[in-house]
Amino acid sequence: MSKIAVNEITNEAGTGGPTLPNGVAGGLTLAGDLDIGSSKITNSGAGGIEIDTVGRVTNSTLPAFRVFRNSPNTDTSDFTALVPYNQKDYDVGNNYDLSTLRFNAPLSGKYFFTSSVNCYAISSGNEFYCALRLNGSNYSVGSRINVNDTGDFVVVISEVLSLSEGDYVEMVSISGDTSRSYSGSGTGFWNHFAGYLIG
Repeated sequence: MSKIAVNEITNEAGTGGPTLPNGVAGGLTLAGDLDIGSSKITNSGAGGIEIDTVGRVTNSTLPAFRVFRNSPNTDTSDFTALVPYNQKDYDVGNNYDLSTLRFNAPLSGKYFFTSSVNCYAISSGNEFYCALRLNGSNYSVGSRINVNDTGDFVVVISEVLSLSEGDYVEMVSISGDTSRSYSGSGTGFWNHFAGYLIG
């Protein structure tokens, strides 16, 4: 069983519960998990939840990622194609797989996703748009462009998905022209995909 050791815990009249006096040096160290009613703060041993002196909460282990395309790529595979990201900016928890081009949900919850997809060399007269795909099926479509010249085209999407542990999310581009070229840059300026767990 985990133990909490402090110099003194007192229950002040009218406060509704015990408080730690200011004289406790070094703060409170949590060696195991802390259960508070139906809530739990888990001590992972590698960061986690932090609350600063003005009440701002951060969590260094919250699942979050950003991937991008760092070099040009031409795809002639199909009308609907996975966007070929090949570089990670960050990936807390290592939940995005560059080999499958999937984000794999490590736990159930609401997730926010956003993406910008840039392509060129799409033949005039075709539509070009992007979509989030959930467990292999198109789930939410983003902006759409009717191509009328041979320049660069950018489509975007933002969405909140309710995922179960083990669900996976992919970003696809869709065009009436099976041939399209993705722009690339060292920072993901042109093509990027990001997401994080809201809660």
